[in-house]
Amino acid sequence: MKKNASEALTLIARNRRAHDRIASKYDQKHTEIYNSIEQARLEQVLHEVVAKMGTPEPHILDVGAGTGNISMKLLQLNSRVTALDVSAGSLEVLRSKAEPDARLETVRLEGQKFRFSGISHGGQPIVI
Repeated sequence: MKKNASEALTLIARNRRAHDRIASKYDQKHTEIYNSIEQARLEQVLHEVVAKMGTPEPHILDVGAGTGNISMKLLQLNSRVTALDVSAGSLEVLRSKAEPDARLETVRLEGQKFRFSGISHGGQPIVI
């Protein structure tokens, strides 16, 4: 069991280093995500999700937020966002896109448990 945990931590560390290195160029590198068709589709889906919540400023947890593609769209939809990622570099890019916006909280994950105290919808936390 310890070997699996150790391997997982090694993989997470490798992932973190890789994303920290490319964070400033990530959006430009991934045209499969950052193109008008995919962005319009994503905006529509998130708009529908937020509208169904029926609350004026939902608090949403964005797991694996990266440089903030989804987080930024949620902020535009008047949501509060807690963005989690293993990459400090990616979260820094996200903060620079969003600042100043008090509705955004960023948390760098380091294998720890994270307690989300946001609102719930139907008794379940809102996680994207």
